[in-house]
Amino acid sequence: MCGLERAAILRPTPVVFKRNLCRVSRARHFVHLASGGFWIRVRGMPVKSKIYIAAGFVCVALGVIGIPTPILPTTPFLLLAAYFFARGSERWHRWLMTHPALSPYILAFREKRGLTRAQKWRIAGLVTLPLIITGVFAPLYLKALAAFILVTSLLFLYFTPTAETN
Repeated sequence: MCGLERAAILRPTPVVFKRNLCRVSRARHFVHLASGGFWIRVRGMPVKSKIYIAAGFVCVALGVIGIPTPILPTTPFLLLAAYFFARGSERWHRWLMTHPALSPYILAFREKRGLTRAQKWRIAGLVTLPLIITGVFAPLYLKALAAFILVTSLLFLYFTPTAETN
């Protein structure tokens, strides 16, 4: 066999190529174009959705860690998780939006209600306790920094709108 014959065997003829294009429905072709070119599937789910779901769970984990820790914010991570779950899976988005402990953060922000009184008191307590401990055992410049952080965070909580509890 010469090189041209081998190339003809490996390359589909124009008739076969047109037949393969006709097998792909127009709707599937449009979905492929609209999804940004991702067409790879893993066990029936697009890889793009799996990446969104994984990013959503990372954000949920960071948000849950942020509930008791005063340094790590909760609401931005949960909002980001809601965004990722909305793009990746309707099931996980519904789970997050109906979760009894996590959904109030998202719903309060989405409805522009603000923080509930219980959330404000919990945040104030969790911010105040470590800053007072820092103020007791730290040198003078760290005491001043802790006092500044405490005053600004409590002022922020005071001026943040208070949401009505359901």
